[in-house]
Amino acid sequence: MRELQIHGHLCDYTIPDLTIVPKKRHMRGDNEVYGHSTLLIVEVVSRSSVQDDHVIKPRTCASAGVPLHLVIDTFKGVARLMSEPGDKGYQHQLEVTLGKPLPLPEPWDMAVDTAKLIEA
Repeated sequence: MRELQIHGHLCDYTIPDLTIVPKKRHMRGDNEVYGHSTLLIVEVVSRSSVQDDHVIKPRTCASAGVPLHLVIDTFKGVARLMSEPGDKGYQHQLEVTLGKPLPLPEPWDMAVDTAKLIEA
């Protein structure tokens, strides 16, 4: 599958590290999906992307209507799940230390085993 760019009503686009979309999604062209049509966006923080992954992309994705945005930061040792998107950003955030389970809300109704992210 090709990379999907996220489009929103107020933003140009962003290319997340991982984009999960349903089979039936609202597309703009062949490789661009609208934010409200995604299920989950995941960003893995690298040394060169700290500002983008923690500030810019969450703000952009929230304004585009992305329902769940997960930032995995192995430098800080945390995973942060953001939900309830709006024009001013995400209204709800849940942060766990890597190694602890991270519960995902509906439609997932499961927990991510973040210990798998730090195992050698």
